[in-house]
Amino acid sequence: MVNTLDYVRHLTGGKAVRAVIGGLHLGSAREGRIQQTIARLRDAGLTILAPSHCTGAPATARLWRAFPEIFHPAGGGTVFEFQRD
Repeated sequence: MVNTLDYVRHLTGGKAVRAVIGGLHLGSAREGRIQQTIARLRDAGLTILAPSHCTGAPATARLWRAFPEIFHPAGGGTVFEFQRD
């Protein structure tokens, strides 16, 4: 996830990433990696964080506690609507 955020910023000339939606593949991640991911997501300036199943339950719980104001569970069939600025 962190590498993907960095790459998106590179492609967009450093524009803010507003949403991360989908599996973060942290199911088998150790605590240090989860903490590092939370720190980098905090720096991203997100307005929506919507992890799905392959994020893993422990990491999902940590993300929910870290980002309660922007956290949205994203199970199968979840729909998000976005508008352009």
